[in-house]
Parts: sequence; structure tokens; C-alpha cells
Amino acid sequence: MDVIAIRGARENNLQDLDLDLPKGSVILLTGPSGSGKSSLAFHTLHAEGQRRYQEAISPQLRTALSQRPRVAVDSLTGLPPTLSVAQQSSGSPHPKATLGTLTDIGDLLCVLFARCGTQHCPDCDAPLSHRSEGEIVSELNDIAPDTRLLILAPVLDQGDARGLLSDLQGSGFVRARIDGEVVRIEEVGDLDASPRDVAVVIDRIRTGPEKAERIADAARLALRAGRGRLLAVVGEQERALSEIGWCAHCRLSVPPPTPNHLSHLSHGGACPDCQGLGRVDLEGVEGRCGTCLGTRLGPAARAVRLAGVALPAANGSSVQKVAAFLKTVPGGPVADLLVASLERRLDLLEELGLGYLTLDRAAKSLSTGELQRARIAAVGGARLSGVLYVLDEPSAGLHPEDLPRLVSVLQRLRKEGNTVVVVDHDFQLLAGADLCLDFGPGAGTEGGRVVYTGDPAGLERAPTLTGRWLSGEETLAPHSPRRTHRNIKLESATGHNLQGVHLKVPLRALTVVTGPSGAGKSSLVFDTLLPALQEAPGLPHGGLSGADPITRVAAVDARPIGNSPRSTPATYTQLWGRFRTLFAATKEARIRGFDASHFALGNKGGRCEACRGLGVQRIQLEWLPEGHLPCEVCDGRRFDAATLSIRFRDRDLADVLAMTVSVARRHFSGIAPLEPALAAMEEIGLGYLPLGRPT
Repeated sequence: MDVIAIRGARENNLQDLDLDLPKGSVILLTGPSGSGKSSLAFHTLHAEGQRRYQEAISPQLRTALSQRPRVAVDSLTGLPPTLSVAQQSSGSPHPKATLGTLTDIGDLLCVLFARCGTQHCPDCDAPLSHRSEGEIVSELNDIAPDTRLLILAPVLDQGDARGLLSDLQGSGFVRARIDGEVVRIEEVGDLDASPRDVAVVIDRIRTGPEKAERIADAARLALRAGRGRLLAVVGEQERALSEIGWCAHCRLSVPPPTPNHLSHLSHGGACPDCQGLGRVDLEGVEGRCGTCLGTRLGPAARAVRLAGVALPAANGSSVQKVAAFLKTVPGGPVADLLVASLERRLDLLEELGLGYLTLDRAAKSLSTGELQRARIAAVGGARLSGVLYVLDEPSAGLHPEDLPRLVSVLQRLRKEGNTVVVVDHDFQLLAGADLCLDFGPGAGTEGGRVVYTGDPAGLERAPTLTGRWLSGEETLAPHSPRRTHRNIKLESATGHNLQGVHLKVPLRALTVVTGPSGAGKSSLVFDTLLPALQEAPGLPHGGLSGADPITRVAAVDARPIGNSPRSTPATYTQLWGRFRTLFAATKEARIRGFDASHFALGNKGGRCEACRGLGVQRIQLEWLPEGHLPCEVCDGRRFDAATLSIRFRDRDLADVLAMTVSVARRHFSGIAPLEPALAAMEEIGLGYLPLGRPT
């Protein structure tokens, strides 16, 4: 069987694992938090796949990338190209990101409208046509014989009106049409600054077969003089012919549509007032942009239509309605390719249960489950084959009714010739997998081993921690709801899809908001209640009452933690500041004059300056991946010798960072400032986590 062969995997807490993962399978990794699932899936398989991709590109391009270090594994053979969907893979969505941009559907729509759509004048809405020089010449030569033809080149918008006529006369032109009247240029004198229309007369011709060459020469000269535009007066009628988008009525030139000119992510396509955000901030209140009406697009992009539909209308439609609109798009070689690619991605979103969302829905307003499925659609919509997909808890935030759709998508990826590795514990995902690897037996140093390998159905009978929970041997103790007499009341919430919801939340109690994905849970809690408690203005609700006893609001969401390379669990939980205060209060620190700031990893003074408090030094290897070695000066302990001489309870700060949460709680028991955070981390299952591990 074709396998991914792993030998001697030692990344993070992995215990020298040897594994053979069958390709073309859905493989589920289970086990307690910290047991090594992500260390295998993301820090070994995906990380090595990305490193090998970098080695495959040219050395010149490689120097522009952040080089990935080698993975701690003896050998890894049979590894396909990898794509990952991690819960924190891209951090918080960009303010301009939408469902369409996350899934590439928005970009494909821009290409479709640019290549197959029709431009309209942003001012008068008249359709604008583009013709080649040959098509323009052919149209003029098709005019009935013995017809009076006047060919002109519009020139007023090409410079200062006052010196325009003298420039034209100097170029050899004799006549011009000024505000509808044809005159000799030498008889006009200088223009004032007010004429609305000035066009130079190129030629006056009586059409006929013998005049074809003369008409062609006049047309070419007019297009050069008019910068791609000409006016043809045929008898009593005037035609505007142009190589570019040009409205003869409004005298407005519009550049040919390109995908960039139709995207709110580019300067050329974004609304000039809101810069593509759709919202403006007026006196601290966010509201819909009055210029683009929330569409995020500039006037030229808003004026492109395909099958009678404008681009903002397509972006503002639900996934289901966009799929229906694509069936009305006229066929053609380019349109057929783009529509097929769009339909694949839209079908995947529909299959994942996101058909109700609009493409212009801001990514930051999506719930955790919606955002996770959008990322799955982004990597799965291309219909690749021979790829290793690595997914991190794709069931997070999903209602049970949504999970069968997710299982169907994972199995479809497998049928298309891919391998899927999933870190998850959900019953329905387990039933849809081909192979299960259960990690354990515990977390941290007690994990890093595979304690069960085999049929997912057999895991329920396995003598492992996961197996005991699946079999019902381990259960949650029953809990009686707490009854309180005071409530927070939110009236008439209408944000997103909320239909005038009235919410009553009891104080001093645990309240759970449930419902299918997209039902409005996040819209109610994170987008309405939370900012209302934070006293944000301009929210879509009728009022908040009963919140007077609340003195602080803490939001815990799916955003990643720690943006600095020095960020650790100790710094993120603010424990590090309390440790620094304890060490600064020791007798030795006071004698040396070390205050709390001296012990900060981000400050000069106490940290090792050779590695700047990181504990490792980067070894640049030109075109090879950079290496990381323990700092030779501090031996990976992050601080200088004078700072490490300060000890509290016979431990220095490097010892503290090396401690796990559980060890630190026992060692520093009885110290009130440390107990709450250490106890909370241990109680939620992070007792195995070293305080100094990079976030």
C-alpha cells in the first residue's frame, strides 16, 4: 500500500514515533489536549511539506521567503504536497476580507465580469463599447454609399482649453467643431475656458467603395488624435466609436475593466471614500458608506454588468442566488471555464451548509464555525488531486446537523485522490474516517505516543482515555442550574439576520446560546451584546438594561494569542509580570538595584543580548533553510549571568520558564498573586504546558 512513512518523529512532545499513514484515506487523530496530535499533523507533516515546497523553488525566490527550519524527524518519505486549515492559520481576518475573498469566489467573479461583462457610464448609465481599430474601420466602410460622413476626434479633455486651438493649428488641423458648430480654427482666435465640446475635424467624405482607403486613414488619424476615440457624424446621426470605454454624452473616459479595477482589495477598484471597507467612522460610530452604499467598490466597478446584473448585486447575493445567476451568463470559451470553476466552489459552500451567506459578508462577522468552513472551501474548491489536507478541529463551532455535510466533503476529497488528516474528536467525524490514531496516554511529557491504531469503530472498546469517554465509562457529573433574580436585558436586536431578538441573561450564572450554524448566535453575543456592554455607540438594538453591576467584560474568542516571538503562556496570562515583581522584591535584587523591568524579556538590561531573550540564535545559511541553535552565550536560558543569580525559592527565572503549569503551582503554592492564573490553567487541562513555551 502507498503510505506516508514517518520514522523517529520527535517534534515537541512526540516520543520517537514510527508510523505508516495510508494515502487516499481520511485519518482522524484523537487524544487529550497536549497529547501530540497537532505536533504530528501540523508541526511535522504540514511543516515538512511546506519546507520541501520552499526547497523546490529557485534559490533567488527562496531568499525572499521566511525560511522554515527542519522538522525533528529521522525520515519522512512519501509525503505529498500539503495544504492546511488550522483554526488560527491566518489570524484575525483582514478588515476588507469577505466570504468571497476568503474562498476565491470574489476574485473569480472579478475576472468573469472583467472578461465577459459590459461597461456602463458611471454617470448616465449608458452602455460603453470597446472596438479594435480594425472593427471601427470596418463599421465606417459599411455605411451606405453616397452618405455624408464627418470624422472628428474629441480633444477638449486633453489639455488647457485656452491653448488648445493654437496647438491643433500647429499640428496641421484646419477645422474644429466647437459646441456643435464647425469653424475654421484660424478664424476663432483663442478659446475661453467654458466650451463643453471641442472636436477636431479629421475629414469630410462622401462614402463609397472607392473611398475605403481614405476612410481608413481618417479613422486611424482620428483615433490617434482622440486617444482611442472618434466621433462619426453619419448624415444627421452621431456615433461614438472608441477603443476604450468612453461616454460621448458625458465626455467621460473609463479604463478597460480588469480584475484589479473590479476588486475592492485594490486601489483602482475600491470606493475612494471608504477605501474598500464599506463602512465609515463618523464621530466614533461605524456606518454604511454613503458613496458606495456599502458595496466597497468605486463608481467604474459598480457600473459593469453581466447578464443585466451589476457586480455589487452579485457580491451582495447569497451563495444560492449567485449559483442561480451563473446559469444566466451567456456561454463562451472564457465564460464557460470561469463559470465551471465558480460553480465548484459555490457547490462546496452549499454542501458545507453556507448557502445562506452573502459573498460580501465581512469575514470578521462570521462565526467560528462559518469561518472554519469557509477556509475548508478555500482549499477544497480547487479540486486538486494527490494532496495531503491537514485540518484542525473542523467541527469546532458546528451544530450537529452540519456535521454530515462536513463528513461528505472530507470523503469527497478522498475520492478525488487526496489524503486527509483531521485533528478532532467528534462522533460523526469518527464514523466517517478510514483510520484512527489515538494519542496519549496523557498530555505533555506523558503523551506523544500512539495508544491506539485501527478501525474508528474499535476506538470505543480501546482501554484509552478517549475510548472510555466514547464508551460512556467516563461522563460529566450532573449539574443543577443556578436560579438568580437579576438579569441583563437586551431589547430588539437586529444586527445581521437577527429579527428583533429580546435577550435576558441572568447574572452570576452560566448561560449557553445554542442553535444551528448561521442562526444568529455570534451576531447576538459577540456583535451586539458584547459591544453594548462595552458601551459602543450606534448598535442595532433597542436598549440595554440591568448591566450596572458589571464592572469588566472579558471576551474569549478564536483569535490567536501572542504576536511576539517572546510571547509565552506566562506573558500572555500576565503571570510573568507577577514573577518579575516577586524576584525584584528579593534582597539580592534590591542590593543590585534590579527593579521589575530588569527581568522583562523585551527590555535591555537583564536579558541575554546575544539572543535578545529568545534563548536561540538563528543561523542564516544563504539559500538553505535557516537553523536554530541554543544561544552559546546564555545556553538557551535567555538571561545574563547577573540576572540568573537572583533566585526565589531556590529557582531562577530560567527555571521558572522551564516549569510546567502544574509544577509551578506546587512549587509556588501559597503565593496569592500567582495562584489564580496557575489554578485556572491547570483546571482547564493545561497543567502539562511549560510556562516558557512560545505561544
